[in-house]
Amino acid sequence: MKLGYILLSPITGHKAYIYDYEDLKKQMAKQNEPGFWEYYKEMKRDAPDCDTVQAVKRLAKRRADSEKQSINYPIQAAGALTFKFACIKFYNYLLKNNLLGTVKLCIPAHDEINCECPKEIAEEVGRVLVDCMRRAGDIFCTRAHLDVDMSIADHWIH
Repeated sequence: MKLGYILLSPITGHKAYIYDYEDLKKQMAKQNEPGFWEYYKEMKRDAPDCDTVQAVKRLAKRRADSEKQSINYPIQAAGALTFKFACIKFYNYLLKNNLLGTVKLCIPAHDEINCECPKEIAEEVGRVLVDCMRRAGDIFCTRAHLDVDMSIADHWIH
């Protein structure tokens, strides 16, 4: 709240800015003015729907929301960044090994990377993809090991 953003990843520096930070900062400054809380208590008793009382409620709610987001957002960001880095690592492998076009990435989504390739190289490509995913996970998730499941199929049922 002090900085106006939530640090999503100290590794990459990604941030989520608090969209109404300037308004919240003004309200926080008002609440630090001498005599504010005495006036607020009087208004809360005599006119609970007044702007001052409502502004204090809004600030308390926005602070609580931002605190909740400051816990949740970095977890979500770690998952998203892990996924992106795994895709980058895998793409670099495909590029380095001249497999672009031979191995086709099929709509990667959320935490799953699907690809198609000839049967002869499926096991190797699968092992490399698993390794890319694990290494990306090691970058962003240092307290717990992220595991990876792999399935190889020779056809999809429609």
